[in-house]
Amino acid sequence: MSGRECSSCGARLAGGSTAPSDDGGLGYVIPMNVEPCSTIAGYLGLFSVVFVFLGPFAVILGVWGLRRIANDGRVKGKSRAWTGIVLGTIGTLLMLLIVYAVVTG
Repeated sequence: MSGRECSSCGARLAGGSTAPSDDGGLGYVIPMNVEPCSTIAGYLGLFSVVFVFLGPFAVILGVWGLRRIANDGRVKGKSRAWTGIVLGTIGTLLMLLIVYAVVTG
């Protein structure tokens, strides 16, 4: 009989042979064990391409998220933090370009 049993009471546990860490790609949609600053930075970076005023916030949160990831090796989110930094920088540059164009006429 293949199955898992509780180590303390011996009761049979539900579940197949799928490992608990195999989420079937759900981790790409719902961030699990990901630094929250990195997640927020990634979304702000995406939105900052259209809403340029969000760019600086994406950069700040992305750098903050990378620092927190470096301090705590258990969490993930480097790619989300870098996405926020890169896209936030593009959004910030676009914002500066718009401000320059408005000021100089």
